Amino acid sequence: MRRRRFRGDVSASSGAGGNMQSLKDCRRTILFAIAIAWLTGCISTPPINPLDDGALAYREGRTEDAYLVWREALAESEALGDDSPRLEQSLFVLSNLAIHQQRFDEARSLLERWLELQERSGGTSDDHFAEGVEALAGVYMVQGKFDRASRLYERALEARQNDNSEDNIALAEALERLANAYEAQGLRTDATPLYERAISIREEILGQYDLSLAESVHNYAVVNHDRGNYQHAERLYLRALDILDVETGWDDLFAAEVLTHAGSLYRLTGRYDEALRLLEKARELRESQLGEFHTATAVTINEIAAVWALQRRFDDALVLHRKALDIRQNAYGRESLTVASTLNNIALVHQDMRNYGEAQSLFNEALQIRTRLLGPRHREVAAIHNNLAVLHKHRGDYAAAVAASRTAIDIQQEVMGNDHPEIGMALHNLGDVLLFQGEFDEAGVVLDRAVSLKERAFGPSHRTVADTLSAIGGLHLARDEYYEANAAMVRALAIWQDSAPDDPLSIAETSANLALLRQSQSRFAEAIALYSQAIPIFEEHLGQHDENVERARYNQAASWAAQRDYSTALTLYTQMLEISEKLGFDHPSVAKPLVGLASVNLELGEYAKAQSYFERAIAILEQTQPPVPRALAFGLSGLADCLLRQKQIAEAEPLYLRAAALLDTAEQSNLRELGSVLASLASINRATGRNVEAESLYERSLDLLTRAYGPEHAAVARILYELADTSVDLGKTEVAEANYRRSLAIDEEALGKDDPQLVPALDGLGVLMLDRAEYVRAESLFRRSIAILEHSDTPSTLSLGLSLQHLGKVFQSQASFGTAQVHYERALPMLEASVATDTPELGLFLKDLGQTYASLKNYTEAERTLGASLSILEPTLGEASREVLETRAALETMRRALQGSSPASGM
Repeated sequence: MRRRRFRGDVSASSGAGGNMQSLKDCRRTILFAIAIAWLTGCISTPPINPLDDGALAYREGRTEDAYLVWREALAESEALGDDSPRLEQSLFVLSNLAIHQQRFDEARSLLERWLELQERSGGTSDDHFAEGVEALAGVYMVQGKFDRASRLYERALEARQNDNSEDNIALAEALERLANAYEAQGLRTDATPLYERAISIREEILGQYDLSLAESVHNYAVVNHDRGNYQHAERLYLRALDILDVETGWDDLFAAEVLTHAGSLYRLTGRYDEALRLLEKARELRESQLGEFHTATAVTINEIAAVWALQRRFDDALVLHRKALDIRQNAYGRESLTVASTLNNIALVHQDMRNYGEAQSLFNEALQIRTRLLGPRHREVAAIHNNLAVLHKHRGDYAAAVAASRTAIDIQQEVMGNDHPEIGMALHNLGDVLLFQGEFDEAGVVLDRAVSLKERAFGPSHRTVADTLSAIGGLHLARDEYYEANAAMVRALAIWQDSAPDDPLSIAETSANLALLRQSQSRFAEAIALYSQAIPIFEEHLGQHDENVERARYNQAASWAAQRDYSTALTLYTQMLEISEKLGFDHPSVAKPLVGLASVNLELGEYAKAQSYFERAIAILEQTQPPVPRALAFGLSGLADCLLRQKQIAEAEPLYLRAAALLDTAEQSNLRELGSVLASLASINRATGRNVEAESLYERSLDLLTRAYGPEHAAVARILYELADTSVDLGKTEVAEANYRRSLAIDEEALGKDDPQLVPALDGLGVLMLDRAEYVRAESLFRRSIAILEHSDTPSTLSLGLSLQHLGKVFQSQASFGTAQVHYERALPMLEASVATDTPELGLFLKDLGQTYASLKNYTEAERTLGASLSILEPTLGEASREVLETRAALETMRRALQGSSPASGM
């Protein structure tokens, strides 16, 4: 079965976990602009005669003159006492001017004094009072004092209702302002009926297609979008667009705003074509009316770039995001929220391109900006923590990923409640990382909650819901043979997570089966954790000698060995052996730990110990009744492996044949084992020159392993590579090339494009290209291999030496002997350190190097190197072999050249 690969849920572009920055920028702008509009709208109240000069100056744009005139009028009014009507009017107009100039502290002080006068005089039940109270509430909103603002808006609403304004637009606006204040405090239940009542009033007064109604509907759509009520938000956006289509034909800037927000929603919900249709229209409107480099245009192109990134158009997305960054940085400076959001977007693209270092740098900068401007407990800060969690997971730093996810979720729950879809995304990421860490109990709870939140927001059939269902499948997979995911098993484990089953063995069996699957996926740490959950349950209910306990203990030790913790594996196998031997030294249960001990010693190169353990296990299994053919086959193939590593090919082959015969009797249940044994037999046939037989065995092995693991598994990739090598020996170069490429594609998908496991297939392809004289393609492949190995944490000296040798051959074949020499000489010490000095491969390499020296007329080095080559090739290949004859002839030529050299030449 193919190993799961998750992209991870990212907070796609804005800080608010999935909503585009266009939404957050405009949402913030809407709140601010509405506040200013409410306040400056009060200026329309005509001042009395002593204030006319200030009003005239204001209308002419001379705000500083207006301010001075009105300050003087205020001083004169104060001299007349608190009962002077001019004092109330002076406070009112001056406060509005202060608001217009964004001097909010001064405005608040003036309005609070104005309110005190109004309350003292009893004038608290008309529209004028409501306007002043709304102005003061607006100041509190801008300053983030939402609870004070909501109390004032409640008073204003009461005043308007008492003023018999049930059916006017001012009342609708008052309802919307109070709803905004509730929304800012997270009081969504209180806000919702106010928004809906306001829309109803507008509909009744203005009709179904008034532009101000479109604005109101759009603002309520933005609120629902921000809340995560995506289906409701979509209906509202479509209604606003329908009104605009009738009234303006989508040709004004407000239409561009609605189109951008609706496009953001479609992007978030995975409807990319629909998103681009709306966003491109919005871009056209904004560029035609505002220009290509306007900040509003940047909002829309930022959205388009985010959609392109999700469509994996990474280069296009980066170009557009960087354009948005330039616009925003020029307008607001580097230290701004819009710039932080664009940096976050660019980081996401780099993350998808696996440029993890660049992504982390950009995420960190965006996080620092948002934290400084918004504080550490803000949803936009949480969004970057969530994105960093995904990045850490991709980089393999699971502890950092868990910490970042927990931080994101903690902040989100504090500021958004418990049911927002952004929390579902963060929960998904946390659960996925917990799977990798082996924290399966918590992972199940987290992922169940994540899928519930996503289903509520996106519907049960949405792709992001499928991601989390897949993660749940990865946690709860597998009863029989560990290779197929079973939906019923997944749901059963989910139930057991919340309520333990009557029979605890159900949990133990499922955990053990899932661990076996994890082993097949090479996720050994998780397998060990699962076995640790299963073994105590089995022992408690079945006893320590039950076959389920033995199987789980054996597989757990094998997982430690697979992690190369051979010491722990040996300890566990020894403990198993001691327990089993209590039943008798020839008891069938003794064979399993013996095979385990043999396998570890084989990996350690302790061949004598390994052979002894294998032989003892085989002796026990051969007399076990009823027969256990699968276990016996495993012991026989293990002993054959041991002999093969000691180059005892003749002794190993019959053991493989016997193992294959035992497994072949029940092929369907032994796909992996039989496939592996046939591959080993194929390798023996190839090593002994029986390439046709080897090809047939590899093909059958490939079929079995494909059925066992699926077509995209690493084991399949390995057989494809071996089969390609065999095809080369048979002269079937086109077949070989196809299999090399397929092997390479499987490993690239599973491991990434920079894993050392890709090198054999890359080099195999390169040699094919070299043989065809396709030197440019060959050079590119070998250089990629070298780059991968040079950047590997644990590079293989032999692999790097071979790749350098191949690259040297490319240049030698093109008569670039100097360049060939450089690569050969770099490869030489690596090969000498990795292979025996009497292997023909080293002799052939020295032959190539010697011929390169000769071509460069470095006859002394040529003679020395060719002599060393001949001393290896003659005893290994025979004196009559073509390679020996060619080397001997080249050596004679060098000697004649040396004899003809003058003393002055230094030769």
